[in-house]
Amino acid sequence: MKRYAKDTLNIPTLVAITNPNNVASGKLLEKLGFKFDTLINLAEDGKDVCKLFIQKAT
Repeated sequence: MKRYAKDTLNIPTLVAITNPNNVASGKLLEKLGFKFDTLINLAEDGKDVCKLFIQKAT
């Protein structure tokens, strides 16, 4: 996935978001090489918070 993103699509960084309560998805992303970065708000009211994971396509 990283190689295809970098070499074919020229995407230097992959990102993924999960619900903070979905621990299993966060663990899977970490197994795939993603690192937790921060919590983000998807709505201005702050009620739709997600975990942001990042993976550098190096």
